[in-house]
Amino acid sequence: MSAFAEIINLLQPYSKKPILNSPASMEEIKAAERIIGKRLPDDVRAAYLLGDGEARINDDVTNRTALIFSSVRFNSIRQIVQTFLGSGGLLKSQDPADNINEGVEIFPADTVKNNHFNPGWVPIAGVEHYIAVDYDPEPNGVEGQVILFGNNYGTYIQLGTSFEQFCQFLLERYEERRMHRWFLPTEQQDGLGERLKELFLREHGIIPGFSEKDLAEIKMRIKHKIP
Repeated sequence: MSAFAEIINLLQPYSKKPILNSPASMEEIKAAERIIGKRLPDDVRAAYLLGDGEARINDDVTNRTALIFSSVRFNSIRQIVQTFLGSGGLLKSQDPADNINEGVEIFPADTVKNNHFNPGWVPIAGVEHYIAVDYDPEPNGVEGQVILFGNNYGTYIQLGTSFEQFCQFLLERYEERRMHRWFLPTEQQDGLGERLKELFLREHGIIPGFSEKDLAEIKMRIKHKIP
């Protein structure tokens, strides 16, 4: 079973409604690939064959959406195409020099280009900040890597060298209840657009980890099965 499928199995019991939309067909996936001019990696294709993006849930119990990737919504095939074409259209209308995000930090170094948007990036999640498959990495990156970027971010991150690796990283933290809005202390549920970035940097020692107070509340929530 893929790490993505395991994440769905882990999160689904917290919701009375399906987390994923109905599966995409392979024909729909291939049609999107023809439009964007890139073949999605097999592990990404497999995720869409499980569900065509994340369902919009207003759950009776949690009153919160699932957000499979903790802070970023898993987009449908149609949304991938719309975002890709929309961002590509903006690039055509601007000077290439204006597409350089001068102040952005890249982590790890030299893995992701410092563009506002790159035609080699295929966003599979997000609206204003994105998780994308990167087909145009920097020298220390890997084609097909998964990245986090956004115009309001001071840091672009290589989240994994593949979608499966990224999902495995999330799964391990979800299983430990160290991530996801359903497992976090109340005061840490604001600014969730930063949550994924913060976790990754924390795991690599760039910013401090949870306080003892945070960890105590997390353990309490697990003990009493509080979402």
